[in-house]
Amino acid sequence: PPRSTPLYSSAASDVYKRQHPTRGLDLGAMEHVDSSLVQARANDVAVLLVSAELSELLAIADRIVVLYGGRVAGEVDLRSATADERTLGAMMAGKTA
Repeated sequence: PPRSTPLYSSAASDVYKRQHPTRGLDLGAMEHVDSSLVQARANDVAVLLVSAELSELLAIADRIVVLYGGRVAGEVDLRSATADERTLGAMMAGKTA
């Protein structure tokens, strides 16, 4: 069975994998999850976040890689470029960058 890990702990792994971490949560819980992921990132924990929520990705990610149909549809490094929601949305719909 999959191993359960806390959302963030300084004694935890150097890599966190989360799939749709805020799906089905109320706004307060979503904010807590998002701030915990940002805190983990600030403490040099790599966060691999899978989400269809573009706003969530833009708020948390340093880099976004969009996969569609098992292939990379595009990539944006948010540390050196601004993300255009229209372009990212097109990638999420399967259009390559």
